[in-house]
Formats: sequence, C-alpha cells, structure tokens
Amino acid sequence: MAQLVVRNLPDEIKERLKRRAKRHGHSLEAEVRHVLAEVPELPPLPAEGGEGWATRLARRMSEIGVTKEDVDELEHNIAEGRKSWRSRPVEFD
Repeated sequence: MAQLVVRNLPDEIKERLKRRAKRHGHSLEAEVRHVLAEVPELPPLPAEGGEGWATRLARRMSEIGVTKEDVDELEHNIAEGRKSWRSRPVEFD
C-alpha cells in the first residue's frame, strides 16, 4: 500500500478532519482514507492526437444530419427568446 505525506496542511483542516473522524467513529487516518476514497474518478484525457469531446460532438451532429442552417436557426431562436426574458428586480430588506 502507498503512503502519503501532506505537508503544510492548515491546522483548521486537520481539526475539521479530526471532528469528522470522531463523528464517524473513525481514527483520523481512517477518516482521511475514507475522504480520499470518495474523490470522483475523472474521465480519461484523449490520447495524444485523439479526438476531444467537441470533435466527437461535431462528428455525431454531422452523422445525424445537423446542418449549418439548423445551427443558425437554433441560434436565431435562442436570440429571439432572450429578447422576451425578464429579470426580476432585486429586493433588499
């Protein structure tokens, strides 16, 4: 198993972790392992020279027949819709 040393950790963060560990009935070390285990997995980066998400999106749109005219019409409709949007004034007590 790997070990991790965290230098210059602010005292406040250590204290918060200790309180959290106590609440969960864990040691500080066990709580930190739990917190780190909950870090979400990021999607892999595209391989060098691979396609990014925008390239894949453009290719898929082309495959299903979305044209430049379709995109232009969508942008026009959005712009027209925004003309009628109303924001409410902010009220302060």
